[in-house]
Amino acid sequence: MEKDKGINVFDDIDALLEVSDVTLTVTGTSMWPFFKENKTKVKLAKITEIKKGKSYLFEFEGRHVIHRLVKIKGEDLIFRGDGNVKRETVKKESLIAELVSYKNKKKEIFVTSKKYRFKVFIYRLLPRRIIIKLFKRIK
Repeated sequence: MEKDKGINVFDDIDALLEVSDVTLTVTGTSMWPFFKENKTKVKLAKITEIKKGKSYLFEFEGRHVIHRLVKIKGEDLIFRGDGNVKRETVKKESLIAELVSYKNKKKEIFVTSKKYRFKVFIYRLLPRRIIIKLFKRIK
C-alpha cells in the first residue's frame, strides 16, 4: 500500500473508516492478475461481514496485506493472494477493512458485480501454480 509523504495511513485507518471509505494504491504482486502493482487503486470500507471469497485488509507479520479469504476455521481465517501459492492464517482481530472496489486505469470494478465474481470463480478453479508460472513467464 502506498504511503503519503511521511504519513502512515495505517496509523489512523480505523478512525478514517469510521468516517468514509479509504482508497489506497496497491504495491506488490500478491493479488495479480486482478491488481497491478502501483497501478491499481483499491477502495476499502468498514467490515460488514466475514465471508469466504471476499478480500480483506489485515495485519500479518507486521505488514498490511490485502488477500482473499479462502477458509474459516473457528477464530482462524486463512487467506491467500490471487498471485500466491502460500497461505496466511490470522485471527479475526487482525482484520481491518474489506475490499469494496478497485480501479485499473479508468474503470472502477465493484466486487459485488456478477462479472467480477464470475472472473474470480473461474480463476480460483484453475490450477494456481501453473497459471502463475505461465503468466509470469510471459510478462
